[in-house]
Amino acid sequence: MAAKSQLEYENEVRSWGFPHVFTWTDGPNAHYNPHSHRGLTTHLILKGQFTITYPKEKDADKKTYSVGDRIDVDASRIHEVWMGPQGSIFTLSYIKLHYLVTFIGSFQLAFHLKAPQLYHKLTMASSTSSFPPVVYHVTKNSSSGTSSFEDVASPPSQPLGPTAKLSYVYSAPSNFSIAENTDLKYHQTAPAEPPLRGFPPAGAVSSVILDFGPNPTGEPGFMHRTKSLDHVVVLEGELELTLDGGETRLVKVGEVVVQRACWHSWKNPSKTERARMLAIAVGDAGAVEGGMEMK
Repeated sequence: MAAKSQLEYENEVRSWGFPHVFTWTDGPNAHYNPHSHRGLTTHLILKGQFTITYPKEKDADKKTYSVGDRIDVDASRIHEVWMGPQGSIFTLSYIKLHYLVTFIGSFQLAFHLKAPQLYHKLTMASSTSSFPPVVYHVTKNSSSGTSSFEDVASPPSQPLGPTAKLSYVYSAPSNFSIAENTDLKYHQTAPAEPPLRGFPPAGAVSSVILDFGPNPTGEPGFMHRTKSLDHVVVLEGELELTLDGGETRLVKVGEVVVQRACWHSWKNPSKTERARMLAIAVGDAGAVEGGMEMK
């Protein structure tokens, strides 16, 4: 089937009347772990191929779609996605954009259609450029027993939607040995490209910086859970922490949250100010690297 032009696809999705639309372009063979959305979602293939399966359903065989195909996914239906080389798709939903970009993956936001008649050209670079750089320092011990600083590269980062960013800082495996530098060696193997190492396996440790841009429209956070013991420190601004039981607390600069594998969401309540937090996670028993549940 011949591919339509970008303008033809834009006009087509406008005619469908979906209130919120975005598209992303992936690198070769991107993979998204099982996840769900909070509303009816439609994927439209622009180029390449798109493979999807429903891992929690009986007879969950993979099905591959090609250019021009349209896939509708019901609300909260758990699905897993594989993109072919240089694949590109539209994703449309009756829900707000924020919920659709919460899963971790290698993607670039190409545009955001807030309403059929309103088109906004966005790039990740411009939307997250106001965040200050992440600077970290690592020490090491010599054979003579003296301490010094290890040379480190700038921490890699990845966008989490149009106004948030995750920056990887450090990680260590379970049962690491400082004397044998197993933590440092493990850290040096961390991916420099998304998906970054943010959710550790059982017994391992990972630390990240999360930046939240101003939230003028009051977009809510997304409810998720990881099998980890998290120590979260707010470094700048204020962040609203909501639990699935309905409780909400405002966490201010310098305050610490200990999260014990709970369902939660984070939101920047400020319309004008950014916020930043440090999260140090230790993998709980049974945790797998990159594991995160959403609902």
